[in-house]
Amino acid sequence: MAKKKNITISYILIYKLYTGMGYVCKFFFKIFSPKKLSAEREVSDLNLLLFSGIKGGTMLKAVLMSVYNTWERVPHVTICTDGTPKEVEVGSVVSLQNGTQDPGLCANPACDAACDAPAAVSACDARCKTSPTFDICMADCASGCHTFCGGQVAGRRYLDLAFAFTGIAANVCSDDASPAMSRLSAVVGIPKQILLRAPPSSPEMLVVRVERGGQRQECAPGSGYQLVNTDDGPAVQFAGPCLLQPDDIWDLRYLTEK
Repeated sequence: MAKKKNITISYILIYKLYTGMGYVCKFFFKIFSPKKLSAEREVSDLNLLLFSGIKGGTMLKAVLMSVYNTWERVPHVTICTDGTPKEVEVGSVVSLQNGTQDPGLCANPACDAACDAPAAVSACDARCKTSPTFDICMADCASGCHTFCGGQVAGRRYLDLAFAFTGIAANVCSDDASPAMSRLSAVVGIPKQILLRAPPSSPEMLVVRVERGGQRQECAPGSGYQLVNTDDGPAVQFAGPCLLQPDDIWDLRYLTEK
C-alpha cells in the first residue's frame, strides 16, 4: 500500500514558493524574449529535421531558440508532427569519423577520385589557361575540389544535440543520407529499437527496463530485448513482453569502455 504524504503548512508554503518562482521566470522569459528574430543570419547547408507531438511543443520552441542563439549558422529546419504526445527527435548530417558515430573529419574517396578524373582536370585547365601562374592555379583548383570532399569541422555539437534527443546522426561524407533519415522518420509513433552511444563493455553491464502503467518490469536478454548491430552502431531492439506500447517509458543503463 502506498504511503500517504503528510501535507503540512511548510509543505504548502514551499510548493507555493516554487510555483510562484516558475510563473515569475515564465513572465520574464516572455518579456525579454525577442518578438521578432532577425533574418540577417548566415544560413548553413545543414537540414535539421525535427519530430514533435503535442507535449513536445514547448520543448521544441526551446530547442529552436537555443539553435538560433548558439549555433554559428542557422540550419534549414523541417518540423514533422503526427499530433501525438511524442518528444522531439533530431537528425544531424555532420562530419563523423568514417565507419563510426564519433565526431571527426571524414573522407569521401569517391569524391576525391572525381576531383582527379579527366573531366575535373579539364575544367581546371579551362579555368587556368589564361593565368600567368598556370601551375599554381592548377594546384589551387585541384586543392579546392578536394577540400569540399571531406568534412570541414568535426560535428561534435550537432552530434550531442542529436543524441540528447535519441535522434539519428549521418555522415556528411556519405553519398546518400536517406537511410539514416528514414530511420529517424520511424520514430513517429512507437520506436522498436533504441540506439546506444557505444557498445556495452559486456552484456551483463546492460540493463533494460520498461515502465508500464506505473509498474516497472525488467527486460531479459533474448526474450525481452536483443542487442543488434545497425549501420549507426549498436541498438537495443525490444521484443516479447517488452515491446513498447503507448505511454510506456523505457530505461536503458549500461557501462562502456569508451
